[in-house]
Amino acid sequence: MVKSMDEVVKTVFQEAERLQDEVTTLCSELVKVPSVNPLGVTNDVVEYIHSYFDDIDLPCEVLEREAGKSNLCIRLQGEKAGKILWLGHLDVVPAGDLSLWHADPFGGDLIGDRVYGRGTSDMKGACASAMVATKILSRMTPDHRCTVEFWFTCDEETGAENGVKWLSETGRLRGDVCLIGDSSCDLPHHPTIDVGCKGYLHMALKASGVTAHGSQPFLGDNAIDKLITAANSAKRVEELRLDVPASLEPVIRSTLDDLKRAIHLRPDQLAKLKRIFHYPTASLNMIEGGVKINVVPDHAEAELDVRVTLGIALDAVKNRLVALVKNSGVTDVEVAFTRSQGGYYEDPNSPAMTKFIKAVEIATKVPPTLKLLSGGTDAVHLKANVDIPCLGFGVGVQGMAHVSNEYTTVENLVSGTKVYAIFPLLYSVDGSP
Repeated sequence: MVKSMDEVVKTVFQEAERLQDEVTTLCSELVKVPSVNPLGVTNDVVEYIHSYFDDIDLPCEVLEREAGKSNLCIRLQGEKAGKILWLGHLDVVPAGDLSLWHADPFGGDLIGDRVYGRGTSDMKGACASAMVATKILSRMTPDHRCTVEFWFTCDEETGAENGVKWLSETGRLRGDVCLIGDSSCDLPHHPTIDVGCKGYLHMALKASGVTAHGSQPFLGDNAIDKLITAANSAKRVEELRLDVPASLEPVIRSTLDDLKRAIHLRPDQLAKLKRIFHYPTASLNMIEGGVKINVVPDHAEAELDVRVTLGIALDAVKNRLVALVKNSGVTDVEVAFTRSQGGYYEDPNSPAMTKFIKAVEIATKVPPTLKLLSGGTDAVHLKANVDIPCLGFGVGVQGMAHVSNEYTTVENLVSGTKVYAIFPLLYSVDGSP
């Protein structure tokens, strides 16, 4: 007897809820397998995922550009027209100051309804949900779904050189729509879909000076002093009002409303949040200089992370940054842009978006809010090489990425499993039901 779509969706719900303990355990176990970037080695965590699929007789492929930096793909062939790519990264940022954690950052502890640990929100939790969604979909007949490839990748946190950037440049990532698991929301009560993200410029400053004894600094030329002056001047790029496309304004408003709801902000933080899409942000995140406490430094380096709303020409922002450093009044400071990438924005009325909005609403019983990301995801690397819609939906908790005591919730994990399994049932490029 052929099942109706409603019956198939009901089966997904039942299976996702039945496998709640499994997806929770998977999230915890993934956290326990080291994949901190840098170094960004993912072969051990890929081996763990491979063994999970081996146990349920699902073949997968491992690809590497650099030894130890593994990517894994599992493909489920469907009979409906079209192919979905699901992308999720396995590398995580360092834990930082361990004294700020109340749980082992690599312990994957389940405390109440929360799984704690580095990568739970960004984004091993979503990888766990995708693994269980793959299991659920594999047990259904192919006539109910389109083809879907689940990709578990490396190097997202450091530019995706051995991950999505390489995979897309070499033609391995091909499909009709991409679902990015690197996102956060409060599930199932406040689901959100990422329809775009900001672009970025990574700016490097190198200051040269003259060394001298620390007791007679006037005999030298302090490179750190010069660097700080130049960096502070560069940060004035945050005063540059951006000509944001009018079509983005409704999504910007919904994005800001969602962030204000999810994160408690001080008045000064709220004021800065309101500017986050209409002005660049510039964060001085790396600085190095000096050789000894009593030696005037003759060399110092810094790196700024500059984020720019999509639709804005990056060259204009680059030119402003260079001019600001030049006008800072210091000499012997070199400026270089080590990496840059424009943002992107998807049409909220496209067929792929319409289907995905429906999938999220079915899974959560709540209409999703559309939002923009202030940061970036692997979507920017994919879209540089593959012209397909990229929609973001993850199981991270808002505000938890890269922070101490990072966590996700069991409810998020289960809801994410439902969404990832339902979308291939609803999507087809020929519009078939």
